[in-house]
Order: sequence, then C-alpha cells, then structure tokens
Amino acid sequence: MLVVDLHDLKAGLARRAIEAVVAEAPRLDAPAVVFVTGRGRHSVGKGVLGRVAASALRDAVRDQRAWQMTPSPGRWTLVLDRRRAPAAATGRLGWGFWLGVAAFGVLAIWACLSGAR
Repeated sequence: MLVVDLHDLKAGLARRAIEAVVAEAPRLDAPAVVFVTGRGRHSVGKGVLGRVAASALRDAVRDQRAWQMTPSPGRWTLVLDRRRAPAAATGRLGWGFWLGVAAFGVLAIWACLSGAR
C-alpha cells in the first residue's frame, strides 16, 4: 500500500495533497492508499487533518463508486482495489479471526457438555 503522511501539513495543503494523490490513483499499482493524519492531540476537539481527509476522500469515493474509504485511529484508507487490498485496509476480518471464533465455539460446547455430567 502507498502511505501518505499528512502530519506536518496545514489543512489546505493536506487537502491539496490528498486531491493530487486521488487524481493519480487510477494509474497507481497500489490496492490502497493510507493517509496518515495523526490523532489530533494538538487540535482543539477532533483532529483537523482527520476531518479534512474524511471530506476529501468522501468526494473521491462519491466520484468513483468502486472505491471505498475506511477509518482507523490516526489514518484514513482509500481502497482502490478490494480484491488486492489487505484485510486491514478494507475492514474485513481475516481467517485467523474466524478460526479463533470456531475454536471458542468448540471449547464452549465442550465445557457445557463436560459440566452437564
């Protein structure tokens, strides 16, 4: 994935940087682009860069219906190709999670049946 760090940028420059990357996105060979905004610890209220990124990416996703945007603490991800993007970028739960759920279910059933004796 391509990572764009917006940390030290002012809001206007961050928006222009996002718009420039979005304009080039169809030509990128990356399945997703991560825009690092930080958590807004130096902002009053919610972080300024997070709001700027959300707004700019919302516009991009509206124009390109195949794309999606996903938030996570301190960053926004623009998913360009869902098939190639890692699960962390799309918000999908990986096979390890589902294996853990199945193991928990089996152990829970075993515990219930063992306690019934």
